[in-house]
Amino acid sequence: MAETNWVRFDWPLSDREFDFVQAPGYSLRPAGPIDLDVMSEIVERAYASDPVWGENVSIIRERVMARVTSRIEDPAAHFVLAEHDGQIVGLNGVAVASETRMNLITGICVATDHQGRGLGKALLGRSLAWLRDQGLSVATVTTDNKAIAAYVYRHFGARRVD
Repeated sequence: MAETNWVRFDWPLSDREFDFVQAPGYSLRPAGPIDLDVMSEIVERAYASDPVWGENVSIIRERVMARVTSRIEDPAAHFVLAEHDGQIVGLNGVAVASETRMNLITGICVATDHQGRGLGKALLGRSLAWLRDQGLSVATVTTDNKAIAAYVYRHFGARRVD
């Protein structure tokens, strides 16, 4: 198995507008405890679609969902879902502060058959705007530099912090 090449990304949030164009045919809504099972499925499918995570997908799902479950009703956290034809097909979760020192709890998770349609950018834009509105000046996440998420983060204005 390849070694993980961790890299941190920061977004300046102060006085920034986030352009999160809604993908046609999709809607975004807040998540709640009733959504946990399907959120777990989307997390697993999304991470499994990125070859970087390989055999670690089950462990990642377990860890991510432990964080989601513990924060789903926390007012200092926000989870947004993407829906298409009544089905949840994507999610992103953020928190003002976390034990991981990252503001993104889940990373951007979009079901494989819905990737490439702008959902990741829409979910991320909505989440970063929420963090900004909570008074944060910078949002942070860490991922593997070769992960699909790293590309999306850079494309959406994140600065790589070595």
